[in-house]
Parts: sequence; structure tokens; C-alpha cells
Amino acid sequence: MLNFKTFATLGLTAAALAIAPNAEAFTRYGSLTAQEFEDRNVEVVLSPESRWGDGGVSARTHEVNIHRSDFSTADQSNYRWENGEAVNFSVVFDGINTLTYTIGDTVLQTTEVEDNFSDLYLRTSAYRAGSSMTLTNMTFSNGGTTEAIDDVASVCDSGCGFFDASYYHIGDIVGAFSLTGQSMMSWDEEGPLPTNSRLAYQVKLVYGDGDIVSTPEPGSMLGLAGLALGAITAGKGKKKDA
Repeated sequence: MLNFKTFATLGLTAAALAIAPNAEAFTRYGSLTAQEFEDRNVEVVLSPESRWGDGGVSARTHEVNIHRSDFSTADQSNYRWENGEAVNFSVVFDGINTLTYTIGDTVLQTTEVEDNFSDLYLRTSAYRAGSSMTLTNMTFSNGGTTEAIDDVASVCDSGCGFFDASYYHIGDIVGAFSLTGQSMMSWDEEGPLPTNSRLAYQVKLVYGDGDIVSTPEPGSMLGLAGLALGAITAGKGKKKDA
């Protein structure tokens, strides 16, 4: 038989569930520092990346890739960047097993995806003095909702390093999604040139980030709190009449 304690527990449980992530819409959690990202200790499964290079003049490197958690590449290509030029890009997941990364007219793809992604971390980095990396004009689509995403940028005047990178977090993603925008690399052509990921951006894809919890709508909180209070009051009334 349900007693007063049971009703109270059910009411409090319902209120607690109000802070669970909303499975029907993604959440723009916003900006964070490199140290804050490192402190979360998330497991990055795949990372579409664009980085500075010489466009294939040297056979030692490449400029665009999709790399795995162990930094091996699922796909890669050369790309010739122009200083200060805005380049269209997109990252698209079909909700089944295929991730497609497009940079200008270059298309990379992997079918290694085994599950739906739940979180994205956009990262920009600029280590060389006089360089900058910017992601702008971005939109994110998931679950029938499309929203604008804030710009993410790193600018290096001097003495920059790993922890000067900038991050932006999008979470609570369910199923297929697409991220579109423009990237712009700028550098001092008279100074030491950037190399590899010292001027770059990545879209880090994560299978579940349990450290972040959505904030529920105020109306939902009030409704659930009312249910809890009603259950407790009803229980007290029954106990008094007994």
C-alpha cells in the first residue's frame, strides 16, 4: 500500500527529474576555457580538423582530416589556405553511421560511427604571434531545431600556447545533426609561419558528457514542485484522519 513516505518520495523524485537534460532539443552551453575543457576529462571519439599547412607542397603533412581518439586519421586531404579568406565548412552526421566533413569543395567522410553523438566541442587555436583562427556565421541543426551559434576565435599577439585555445560546447544532441559556418585563418607572412595544429580548429565529437546538466524551464519546476507538495499534503491529511 502507498503510504505518506511513498507519496513524499515520489513527489521529490519528480522534482529531481526536472533537472534532467531535455531529450527533445540540443543545448548551447556556450564558451569555456581550455583548462575548463581539460577538467571535464571527456572522451573525444572523432575530430574533424582543419589546420595550417602548405597545401601539399610538402608531402610530410596534410591540412584537413577526421582523426580518431588516438590521433590516427579516418580520412584526410590537402588544402591550400588563403590568408584571411573565409571558407565555408560543414560537419554532418546522418544519425546512423556516417560523418561527413566538407571544407570548401573538399569532402572527407567516415562510416566508423557506432552510436549517436551527444556533445560537440568547437576548438580554435592560434599559437604563432600575429595569427588568428575564427569560426563565424555558424548554425546548428538537430531534432528539427536550427539555431545560430556564437563565434569562436583565438588571437595570438605573442607567447601563446596550448591553454590559450578557445572552446564552445553544444550538448544534449540526439540523432542526426549538421553544423555549418565559415572558418578564417590569418597569419603574419613576414614572421615565422604556423605549422600543423598551431593554427587550427577542431569539432570534437563526444558520446555522452555526464558532467553537464540542463536547467529546466521555470514552469516545469513549479509544476513538479506542486505535485510534490500535493503528494505530501495528501499524505499528511490521510495520516491525521487515521
